[in-house]
Amino acid sequence: MFGKKQKAPKQPKPAKPKPERSRSEVQTLRKAQGMRIARVILWVMLAFVFFRGVVAIFQGGMNDPTETVEKYRREAMASQTRSEQLLPFAEDFARDYLTYSPGGDQEYRQRLKAYAPDSLFSAVRIGNSAAEAVSATAYRHEPYSDTQEDVWVRLTVRYTTKERVADTGETMETRQLLETTLKVPVACTGSGFIVEDYPAFVADERKTTDWTAENYSGTSADRDTREAVEAALTGFFRAYYGDDQGVIQYYLTPDAEAGDFLAVGGRVEFQRVSECKVYIPEGTGTLVAIVGVEVKDANGLTLPQRFHMELLRQDGQFHVKSISTRTKNI
Repeated sequence: MFGKKQKAPKQPKPAKPKPERSRSEVQTLRKAQGMRIARVILWVMLAFVFFRGVVAIFQGGMNDPTETVEKYRREAMASQTRSEQLLPFAEDFARDYLTYSPGGDQEYRQRLKAYAPDSLFSAVRIGNSAAEAVSATAYRHEPYSDTQEDVWVRLTVRYTTKERVADTGETMETRQLLETTLKVPVACTGSGFIVEDYPAFVADERKTTDWTAENYSGTSADRDTREAVEAALTGFFRAYYGDDQGVIQYYLTPDAEAGDFLAVGGRVEFQRVSECKVYIPEGTGTLVAIVGVEVKDANGLTLPQRFHMELLRQDGQFHVKSISTRTKNI
């Protein structure tokens, strides 16, 4: 008896070799892989920037706005010199110091706390009068020590006083405009300034006495030249005070500074040339004229003006080369 015929085991099929990719396909795959990596990096960067932005927003929201303002103020002050900061500080204080109204005691003291110790003006009591500093100019300061300065402030103050008339019982209001000067004692620290004591009303002579006036001297031009110069300058000033820039150019030399001869535009009305002295400096080829002019203001007031001018004679005409308001010590 014969057994069953056994089947021979199947031989595995040989794997088909993968077709080789062309060079262009390899380059395309590498390029696609590089793009995927670049996109991943880009998204990571965007996520990081977004995260930082959110953090900054929350941090900014938690900051006190007054801290930001104070930081800006400190940075601005640090960029200025001591004098540039000191004079406006004293000027603002003086303006608030001489501005008040009846019944405004608390508001007045609160304003002055921005400049001085809280206790300095705590006892101030405002009566029935009012005052308003309409102008204030800090014009001089002198050091008292390394950390202290005295500052002079010139003010124009409008005072208003109300008084009851005994006979009629009516209230009469009087106003007067006065000029005054305050000497303000200021202490200077690393963080700013403070008015360390009461300001004083002082008399300050701002006009110097150490000055003498010397008139221009030189060889005077003859009468005909002086009359011709005066006639030319009469036409020039009529255009200068009027509103005709084109006519002004006619009277100027080619090298004259145009910015010095802009028409005043009718702000005042030219009246006449009141005096004209003409000199011939040696070796310059120019003429010097000391000219007096009269103009009328809008309210009818006649005002004198005086100029020092240089002129050239060109083609039989006199043309202006320069103009200055200094006629003494030239």
